[in-house]
Amino acid sequence: MVVNGAFMVYACLLCYSLCVLLANVFIDSFITIPNVPLIGELPLSIGTIFFGAIFTLRDHLHQSGLKYVYIGIAFSLIITLTYNYYVGIPTQFIAASFLSLMMSELTNTAVFQKFIHQTWYKKVLKSNAASVPVDSTLFAFLAFWGVFPLTQILRIIIADILFKYIVATAIIIIPKDFFKSSKQLKDENSKMKEKSNIL
Repeated sequence: MVVNGAFMVYACLLCYSLCVLLANVFIDSFITIPNVPLIGELPLSIGTIFFGAIFTLRDHLHQSGLKYVYIGIAFSLIITLTYNYYVGIPTQFIAASFLSLMMSELTNTAVFQKFIHQTWYKKVLKSNAASVPVDSTLFAFLAFWGVFPLTQILRIIIADILFKYIVATAIIIIPKDFFKSSKQLKDENSKMKEKSNIL
């Protein structure tokens, strides 16, 4: 059921931007995941908890129109860079956050658009499968190169990818029509009726 679709689109934009901001706030705060089979302990950035939601929230925005995706990306980057500048986060982290977010979100958008006519679950899973590794790998190397040894960076990447997949996949269960406007749903229903009349 859709309740005030336009409002929900902007609510999704807000959630997206807040998740990007919080991911950067906790960018260098880590917890340890113990006893991972075949790997052992994995360091997980708390920011990953929020980053994991970003990709699927972006896919929900895509359902309402590509322009909302670009608005969300631009708005979140402005908020994040402004926060990082005034709080005094190291330039290395700011650059890593900016570049990894830009590259991963553009990858996510391109893949989602390529499979736009497939089912909701397929296109979201495929776009996340492509963009999550891009984000985790780029960010970890750009942010932590020279800070942590290579083995530690690789462990961070593995933990990031696994957790982001879990969070992003969990958010897929939000109905894909939840963020659509009433006009969009009416247009889709009209098209379906036209097709059924032709048949």
